[in-house]
Amino acid sequence: MWLIPRGKAVYPVNRDITAQQGAQPALRGPAVTVCIPTRARPTGLERLMSSLLDQRNAPSFDVLVVDNDPARSAEAVSRRYAERLTITYAVETKPGVSSVRNRCVALSRAPLIAFIDDDEWAEPGWLAALHDKMADPAVAAAVGIRTFVFAEDVPLHRRSCVLFNLPRFEDGAALPWPDALIGNCCLRKSALPNAARPFDTDLNLVGGEDSHLFAQIIAAGGRVVGARAALTREYRSAHRTTLGDLLGRAFRSGGTGIEIDWPDKPVWRRLGFGAEATVRFLANAYFATFSWPGRREYSFQRAVIAAGWAGRASRLMGWRFREFRRVK
Repeated sequence: MWLIPRGKAVYPVNRDITAQQGAQPALRGPAVTVCIPTRARPTGLERLMSSLLDQRNAPSFDVLVVDNDPARSAEAVSRRYAERLTITYAVETKPGVSSVRNRCVALSRAPLIAFIDDDEWAEPGWLAALHDKMADPAVAAAVGIRTFVFAEDVPLHRRSCVLFNLPRFEDGAALPWPDALIGNCCLRKSALPNAARPFDTDLNLVGGEDSHLFAQIIAAGGRVVGARAALTREYRSAHRTTLGDLLGRAFRSGGTGIEIDWPDKPVWRRLGFGAEATVRFLANAYFATFSWPGRREYSFQRAVIAAGWAGRASRLMGWRFREFRRVK
């Protein structure tokens, strides 16, 4: 394990790559760095680390844990796995998703970076499936499939909302930016538009930094492809599926789409689309309100869709919603 406290010094503890990974000798360097941005989720991180031990037919890889928790809650977990995985542990003191991901890129040792979040765990063939797609040097990024596991007390109408729909794409198909996600992907470092800071730090408390990055990669001619065999699971508790959480995610996502697709549109088109977004918001909000007593699943879907349209309208008017202003 490598320990990088506060980004100052580096302490080599254990650099062996275990046989369970099917790795090449460490002197050759890893083919992939598995990057785990984390903050105050040691239980989820433990589950994720365990799943990395079970990877089958994987390329050589090392693990980079970047902790955004001032209390260093990920350090103990990282130490427990240091004898079985080659781990670098680092602390990013600036709060925010973009800063943590940028630190991951800066400290990664391999030409390929596989991102996975601390509330996910990987199926045994996950890394092999992503790496298989990256064997084509023309591919800038590969994106897998994330499914959700809900706590028993999460109501059905929240589990079934559109935010948790499975992506629909063919294996190996080129993906538009809305179908790409950072929590289950592999990036080619040479394809990043900004090698030092690929994630926009202005989005630290906003979110959508991954969408902006994928949009930039695609706009520059990079291919982002689907890898259907690269499977991860994400755990969602009732605490993280509240009404505010889900409507906030939809609202922010609507605004992200405006930021990416509409910055250079003429004013008259922006005004027209803003008016359309407002009407769609009001229509969906109406159906959500009056269908709630007897059709809760339908009502909640409408509420989430309404929030997305409200986010588009508000972003066109210049307001940016900060989805991650509170830590969950």
